[in-house]
Formats: sequence, C-alpha cells, structure tokens
Amino acid sequence: MLIEDPETQSRRRILIADDEPAIRDILVECVTGFKHGQAYAVSTAADGPAALEAVKRDRPELVLLDHNMPGMTGLEVLKHILQFDPGIRVVMITGTMNDGDAAEALKSGAFSYVPKPFDLQYIDALIALALPQTRP
Repeated sequence: MLIEDPETQSRRRILIADDEPAIRDILVECVTGFKHGQAYAVSTAADGPAALEAVKRDRPELVLLDHNMPGMTGLEVLKHILQFDPGIRVVMITGTMNDGDAAEALKSGAFSYVPKPFDLQYIDALIALALPQTRP
C-alpha cells in the first residue's frame, strides 16, 4: 500500500516491509517525520510476497526489510529484489541478531544490516547515506 499525497510523484520512494504492524508504523513515522522525510513517498508490506509485489509496483529506491517474515525470509526477498533491480538499496532489519545472517545479507547485496531495537536517528542517517540528495 502506497501512502500517497498530491506530491508523491516527485518524491523518492521507500518500501517498509515488516510483519509487525507496530514496527511498520514506527518506521513510517521515522521516514516521514525526520528532516529528510519531506522527500519520500512510503509504501508498506506485511510479508515477503507482498514486499516483492510492492517493489514491482512502486519501484522504490530503498527497502527497509525485516529478516524474519511470513511467506519468504527477508534474505529470499533481498535476492529477488536485487535480481529485479540491482540498483535498489536494501537495509535489512532483524529482531534476532546473528552474525552469520548479517554476513549472508551483506554478501547478498544488502546496503546495511540493523538489529532491533534500532535507533531511529541511526535509521534516518542510513536512509540519507543510501539515498544521496542527488539522484543518479
């Protein structure tokens, strides 16, 4: 589901994919509420298949992706996203930090890997790093 307003077309797109509604809500607030938030159109997904559908439909530049979701793991979704469009930046988020999972995600092309609970200002900084002000 894309959260739209009249200016959505000119905004950069971010997808938030997490099976926990509270986490999705927090991340939407983070993305739209911090200093960089004015520039983003945000869509959300609650599971792996929905995330892939949203990537194909909404063409986000950045995906904040939960590692453990129903339907497909975040790692599986990451690999499909990067096959679809290798230019999409993906930040993996997990509630169960595992060095092996983090290494696999980064090796598979994730931009970053963040454990829960996360610091919202850190997420905001990662977004700014992943999406520089000037588009390619």
